[in-house]
Amino acid sequence: RDLLVELNISKYNVGLAKKLIKPSEDQKFLLVIGQVEDDMSVQLGGVEIKTNLALLKEVRTNNPEAYIVYKPHPDVHAGLRVGKIEEQVVLQFANQIELDASILECFEICDEVHTITSLSGFEALLRGLKVYCYGLPFYAGWGLTQDKFRCEGRDKNLDIEDVKNVATTAMIKACQLEGNKGEISVEYNPEQNTIRVFQTYRVVEEIDPEGPEGQITLEEAKEIKARVRVGSEFRKEIKINSIGR
Repeated sequence: RDLLVELNISKYNVGLAKKLIKPSEDQKFLLVIGQVEDDMSVQLGGVEIKTNLALLKEVRTNNPEAYIVYKPHPDVHAGLRVGKIEEQVVLQFANQIELDASILECFEICDEVHTITSLSGFEALLRGLKVYCYGLPFYAGWGLTQDKFRCEGRDKNLDIEDVKNVATTAMIKACQLEGNKGEISVEYNPEQNTIRVFQTYRVVEEIDPEGPEGQITLEEAKEIKARVRVGSEFRKEIKINSIGR
């Protein structure tokens, strides 16, 4: 956790290191995080609120005097995914739209983070911020967040390290559910400030149900990497942004 925060690592390492200034110390500063609306995180983790506009309206209704900054999802802003709101509509409910500064710079000055299910809410928790959830992401319901809805079965209070370990396990499980047959590992590189996910394959003549993880037949292996042989091992990276899509 400390290394992730110290080295400013985020899922979306995009945006400028642009220092933001609070418009007023007397006014509560809220960051509302936009998401990809047809992403399964929103479709399955959302409850009543499943659009960015509905989220903005809810936050403004509950906080009529606050200064609200809306940060769109980078893929949505680029026109690659669903969920864009016209600027004039956003500004009916938010005071500002932040397109340039990174999400981490926004964290530096906000008092609260409001989200449906975004992973940025978890990143905010790692940095000690107050997070409001309007859906049921994996980190909600454990006593760490302010939740609009209660999640049945999550009645145990955890600390942030517990949730971080669960998140790592969930990422590995998501890779497996998407059909990745290799042994999944999550690796941190402090020199390059990156987190990467790999799958390791072990090429075998025949799959042994009692054998180690990551077994793959020679025929299957050659579809991934041309020059392999029985008994060899090789790795393939899984792009983090593709997990769960």
